[in-house]
Amino acid sequence: MSVVVRFFAVLRERSGADEATVELQPNETVSQLYARLFPDLVDHAGVRLPVMYAVNQAYVEADEALVDGDEVAFIPPLGGGSGDAPEQGDAPEPDPRVRLTHAPLVPADLEAVVSGPGRGGVCTFVGTVRNHFDGRAVQRLEYEAYEEMARAQMSALCDEAEARWPGLGIAMHHRLGTLEIGEAAVIITAASAHRDAAFTACRWGIDTLKDRVPIWKKEVYDDGSTWKANAGSAPDARPTDEGQPPMPDAQPKIIEDSEFGRIPGRLREEFSSDRGRAEVNPYVNRIHELEPWVVPGQKASDFRGAWRTEIGVSEDAPLVLEIGPGNGFFFRDLTGLRPDAGFIGIEIRYKRVWMTGKKALDAGRRNFRVIHQSFGYLDTYFAEAELSEVFINHPDPWPKDRHHKHRLLQPTFGALLASRVAAGGEVQVQSDFAPYGPLALSVFGSEMWERVAFTADLHGGEDTDSALLREGHVPTNYEHKKVGLGVPIMVARFRRTAEPARPPTPEEEEAARQAALPDEADTTP
Repeated sequence: MSVVVRFFAVLRERSGADEATVELQPNETVSQLYARLFPDLVDHAGVRLPVMYAVNQAYVEADEALVDGDEVAFIPPLGGGSGDAPEQGDAPEPDPRVRLTHAPLVPADLEAVVSGPGRGGVCTFVGTVRNHFDGRAVQRLEYEAYEEMARAQMSALCDEAEARWPGLGIAMHHRLGTLEIGEAAVIITAASAHRDAAFTACRWGIDTLKDRVPIWKKEVYDDGSTWKANAGSAPDARPTDEGQPPMPDAQPKIIEDSEFGRIPGRLREEFSSDRGRAEVNPYVNRIHELEPWVVPGQKASDFRGAWRTEIGVSEDAPLVLEIGPGNGFFFRDLTGLRPDAGFIGIEIRYKRVWMTGKKALDAGRRNFRVIHQSFGYLDTYFAEAELSEVFINHPDPWPKDRHHKHRLLQPTFGALLASRVAAGGEVQVQSDFAPYGPLALSVFGSEMWERVAFTADLHGGEDTDSALLREGHVPTNYEHKKVGLGVPIMVARFRRTAEPARPPTPEEEEAARQAALPDEADTTP
């Protein structure tokens, strides 16, 4: 088994490569791989260089177990970089609020994105290259980024800010490559109805970007250069500090595959919400404030087969699941439309668990639970045929074929769902990622499911299926944004048949893999 390791900043210079394919040792974790590849790497003070860890473009804990085909990155102290900027043009930005570019930054570009007639306060922060640091003359700065992950992180920060300050609009642009003295390196613009929210959100935006987004800079002096970390960023902690995850000696135990085969997101023997780093992420503790409506991961199996009783709805009430409710807008709206049904959301990210539960509670909903868990364990916290409906909105796209095993939508997961959804129950998949249309049709194309309706363009389609899917449709938060940009929304709905759930055949697995391939070259990784 092997993984692809991406190198950035000081690690790229140390390794002499942008990326490498590395063979895994049995049950190796991400921190153990780092220790094996860089056993003697220290920072300028002679202390072992602390890093954060990313797997498949998402931050993970030090004990994250690696599997074949993972993309791994070790994130050295943020804020540094190198001058080896690519010469090709910038990648297209799917989120108009976010830009990584080698071209000069223009404040008016951000203000045009966030301004509006209802937003009377517009605040713009511009960070420029200064000519000194700590008594040394600075000649220039050189920036680089883990671009795919940086864009995703910046979009997530914009979503988080707009959820934190209702009515806010925020945009973030950052330069890459070589910058001369006086040039703008980063611009944050926030607009709101009143100035207080705009000022506060703008400050929060730049501080949080510097903490979380994988962008590095190198300060170049007359007599050398230095990697620079942002003040307060997590990787600045020494390895013995609370902010730096420990490097475990023990190998983690990997749970067996489900009876239907390997399920993405199904890695650890046990899942506990208490394993998070509360000193770094306050939502590790805050999710407990919303109990019993938020269910910590280690408690989810206690309610297996009894979720209707736990929620407080009748035994014959529909039990509806949303996988990955994100910021919770769709979940909040759906629970309000059907007060007699029971609803469950499954979300792996602490803050989004809290946001989903908080939105529903603030709207007066009580017919729900939000589980802090991974979707890979459905069979451990739902009984057979316990679910009536499942919504999968905006599944995370994995455009590259070598990442197919990480996609939520694959035949093993379709079979696992078939074992948890009652006959006559329905599953609806929605995305703005066009290749997920044919992929969904393939995954749910066996005798365990029957197709109800499919459209590649929900709002623009004039066929019978599009009209059917628009009836009673509850739009998602990302849908509002994408439709405004002219992006079509794919929706597919399937009904569970009476056929028994079974593992997929090798032919069905390969067919699903091929289904997502035709448009891969046109996608942005």
